[in-house]
Amino acid sequence: LPHLRAGCQDFAAKAEEISRARALNRQMLSNHATLLDLLEVPQLQDTCIRHGNYDEALDLESFVGKITVAHASDVPAVRALGDGARESSTVMLTQLLGRLKGAIQLPECLRIIGYLRRMAVLDETGLRRTFLKCREHFIADTVAELDDSSAYDYLKRLTDLHRVHLFDVVMQYRAIFAD
Repeated sequence: LPHLRAGCQDFAAKAEEISRARALNRQMLSNHATLLDLLEVPQLQDTCIRHGNYDEALDLESFVGKITVAHASDVPAVRALGDGARESSTVMLTQLLGRLKGAIQLPECLRIIGYLRRMAVLDETGLRRTFLKCREHFIADTVAELDDSSAYDYLKRLTDLHRVHLFDVVMQYRAIFAD
């Protein structure tokens, strides 16, 4: 009789454990669509970045940041979600800085600096320096492309290039960082 009683207690304990596991599985199944949407956020953020939809990518990063703050210590999948969002943000930062190094007009500069401010990866001084470094890189690349076969033509184009692009950079800087 004691062996039967112990066997029944073991059976009841295992049945209770299986019942709890089934309840967790049912709950997971009922929230499957939501969980799937959450796990797809890093890929969605990457897609937004690839297509230049930086506002949406920043919104997704903010969303993931809030979830990470609330649940990262409890749920390893949320930590992985936060890591994926940070990697996407690094890619976005690289793309935005690359665009600043190209031939762009003031409205595009304003948008890019706005995105960089929303990302909060640089303080205001660092943002100013980065802007000037990127624009200097653009001017240096443009100068490097000049044909230097004729000294007169080279100096004439060099002077024109500096006059036009330096004026643009100064006007962009003053419009973006109005003191």
